Amino acid sequence: MYRLCDECHDKVITKPIPNGEEDDQVSYFQWERKTESRIIKGKAKEITFMHKAVIETNKQGLIKQFESLADPFMQQIFIKEHQYREMVANVTV
Repeated sequence: MYRLCDECHDKVITKPIPNGEEDDQVSYFQWERKTESRIIKGKAKEITFMHKAVIETNKQGLIKQFESLADPFMQQIFIKEHQYREMVANVTV
């Protein structure tokens, strides 16, 4: 239910990549949840922790990953902005 209004319908998050640069390799850090089996006090336990991973991809893959991560944020912004507009429009003085 987001990207419905005229302001944000055709909004582009990133700039287009110049021709020939789509396959350039890039790397970045991202926090990931990791699970390992460890022995603690003689007992095997599953431990979950945050791990800083190095992700290597091309520029096109980086843009796709960014857009997929930005979608939930954009939905939250849509809800907040449009609820505020509705609230202001319905206020009677």
